[in-house]
Amino acid sequence: MIYLSTPYSHPLEAVRKERWLEAVALTQAIMSDGTLVFSPIVYSCALVEMGAPDTWEFWREIDKGFLTKSSMVLFAGMDGLAQSVGCREEWCWARKLMIPINYLAYGDDAIARERSNRAIQAFRKKVGDDPDFEATEN
Repeated sequence: MIYLSTPYSHPLEAVRKERWLEAVALTQAIMSDGTLVFSPIVYSCALVEMGAPDTWEFWREIDKGFLTKSSMVLFAGMDGLAQSVGCREEWCWARKLMIPINYLAYGDDAIARERSNRAIQAFRKKVGDDPDFEATEN
């Protein structure tokens, strides 16, 4: 199972909704060929709508449980990736558990893919990962 790590938290509700919709689209795209993928944002947002807490503190251990069952953690090059406390913790967990880490640069055109690559580069710099990487493109 692939664990899809995407940023979510932001002071503006409109940004959180946009990030959730982007996570939904990425999850669907990955699943379209039969790949098993878990997106904590896709999973948790529906539960938050039904009254579950909307804090990283609440979801931390739940997400970690799913991550430990994953064969790979895939970080999507979304705006906010480098600032995401949750994504950074997920990266640390994956490293500690020796779960392979990969990065997904995506977009409908070259400009969008470049923006996605810049988000990945900023994240990798923040977590101290190897800057010479090959991003998976979709």
